[in-house]
Amino acid sequence: MTEIFLRFRDLKARGIVNNWPTLKRWVAVLGFPSGRYLGSARVWLESEVEDWIKSRPTKCTLTDKQRAALTANAARARTAKAQADAEAA
Repeated sequence: MTEIFLRFRDLKARGIVNNWPTLKRWVAVLGFPSGRYLGSARVWLESEVEDWIKSRPTKCTLTDKQRAALTANAARARTAKAQADAEAA
């Protein structure tokens, strides 16, 4: 079976995501596939993206408290990544 690779523009064209910051947050917090590099291009396997979409709830059932926790987790993930990048530099 041949795997189909999706680039960011394909994800956007399919209406999956609209911008990079959202995509990065989904990877960090919601378990969206992190993808891989094919040369210098970031790509995602279509099957992994479809599996992730199928695993998502069809209706948002987050409480305000859960939504706040999700936002806080995303902020912590960004801070941790920035610190790791600073240490690597």
